[in-house]
Amino acid sequence: MMRGESMKQRDVTVSSDTEEGAEFVEWLNAAGHDAKLGNSTGNYVDGFWTERDIGACETMRTLWTDYCNSV
Repeated sequence: MMRGESMKQRDVTVSSDTEEGAEFVEWLNAAGHDAKLGNSTGNYVDGFWTERDIGACETMRTLWTDYCNSV
């Protein structure tokens, strides 16, 4: 994704053991995504587990990077 290009809305579940997880979920929701804090240690994007799906992993990495750069 190129800088300045908007990302489509995603359904994101953030791992329950993610440091700053609640803040990340809040940021995702403010950015137009449908995000929630999960009750497991897995991250999911659009229903795909980031540990098993390269696209979901890359999307989560991009979202996390954008979040980190915004705070």
